[in-house]
Amino acid sequence: MRNFENKEKIMKASGVLQFVCGWVVLGAALKLILNALWPILYLMRHHHSPAPSSPAFHDTFWFWLELPYPVLECLAWINLWTFFGKLKAGFIFDASSVSRLSTAGKYMLAGAVYLYVFEFIRYLLDIPTVNGPVQLSDTTETLLAGLTTGLTIILAAWLLREGQTMEEEQKLTV
Repeated sequence: MRNFENKEKIMKASGVLQFVCGWVVLGAALKLILNALWPILYLMRHHHSPAPSSPAFHDTFWFWLELPYPVLECLAWINLWTFFGKLKAGFIFDASSVSRLSTAGKYMLAGAVYLYVFEFIRYLLDIPTVNGPVQLSDTTETLLAGLTTGLTIILAAWLLREGQTMEEEQKLTV
């Protein structure tokens, strides 16, 4: 009876977490769209303007080079959203849900590393963007946060995979 109550609690909490992940996915998708459209919006706004009020046009292309990060971020959150949807449906130790969680962690790791390398190159070239010059300490904090998050998610997926193996062994012995 206690296992059934725990499963019900997990399913309720997963519904809330899926809702939150859905909103984060929408935010990440909006960020992706804005990063992709920024140079086009710049051209439309400053095409006939004699004195542009924002940085030079070639600086806006750095937004396109940063585009893989929001893509990886969006993919990670989509995988988390799907994972919580599977938990909400009651598939706690399902192989596909565990693989979704592991994939989300890998996307977060890849995104953190890509963003750090991108910001490091921009720092070395000393190219200011809309927000001003790049400070490498801020980028390092973002890298550490992304690595910690990605590794924690991968660890949770590994624990769920071990639980899945134990559950399969238990079914075989009963």
